[in-house]
Amino acid sequence: NRMEGAALQAAKVYLCLTLLSGCLYWLAGLDKFDSFTRALTTLSTSGGGSALDFMQYNSPALELAGMLSMLLASGNFLLYWKGAKRRDLRFLLRDTEIRAFAGLFLAAGLIVSLHLWHMKVYGLADSLRVGFFQAASFMSTSGFASAPYGLWPDFDRYVLLILVFVGGCIGSTTGGLKTLRFFVLFKMAAAEMRRTLHPHMVIQVKVAGESVSMKIVGRILSFFFLYMAVFFLFVMLFSLADISVMQAMGLAAGCLSSIGSAAGLYGLTDFSTLPSWTKLSGCLLMFLGRLEIFSFLILRHTGAQRLQHRW
Repeated sequence: NRMEGAALQAAKVYLCLTLLSGCLYWLAGLDKFDSFTRALTTLSTSGGGSALDFMQYNSPALELAGMLSMLLASGNFLLYWKGAKRRDLRFLLRDTEIRAFAGLFLAAGLIVSLHLWHMKVYGLADSLRVGFFQAASFMSTSGFASAPYGLWPDFDRYVLLILVFVGGCIGSTTGGLKTLRFFVLFKMAAAEMRRTLHPHMVIQVKVAGESVSMKIVGRILSFFFLYMAVFFLFVMLFSLADISVMQAMGLAAGCLSSIGSAAGLYGLTDFSTLPSWTKLSGCLLMFLGRLEIFSFLILRHTGAQRLQHRW
């Protein structure tokens, strides 16, 4: 059926991107085994910790390979399939979500880089190098590190924390809310502002020239509310574990978006000292974030119905 075909197409694209990423890492200087294993961790776009540390290599070529791999993994896999089938790369560049993702990545990378340079943390070249790499890492929820970002100024860490919530594109393996949902929310906010100024104006939310039904907009608003409600609920819960509020926010954002490095933004790098209930709560939150909340609720509802039917 249609869903099986889409799943097969996404799997083929995933395999091709993994092989491409492995080749990029191999060209950057890693051996074949390390290239393949690092490609697998990159395309899964979920992780963090010393195993994903680029600092030990101090290689601009390797960081460039990682950044390109992370950006490719953040795109819509089914859109890649359509572009390859049409043999038209311009088809990808015309996609609204891809363009919004690219624009946000470039803006965030530039802002972080210039601020690091302005604060004299690094020189201009190194600021651009680490700023764009970490922007790609956090926006793709991959968890790679090319610099000790936990020691960066508060402004830069805040920008990276925001990128964790955005995530990549719909149809990618990234966590977060996804770029297209944010794009629709901003469009909806702009439309409501115009409606406030002109109450009798009929306004439609459009993406790529096509109207988005209010039913879909309502679902996105509901998902956004549930996502943020779950986030703040677990921030409150984690704050009981004798950690700071910012560490609790980093931990909750990391679990919900499947990027362990988010907790490291505010110095929480060792989870072994946390109480057992905190770890179990984090496991639940990771499960919620990876499945996405609506899917989790559907599974819970279906499971509850089956149990009631059996009993």
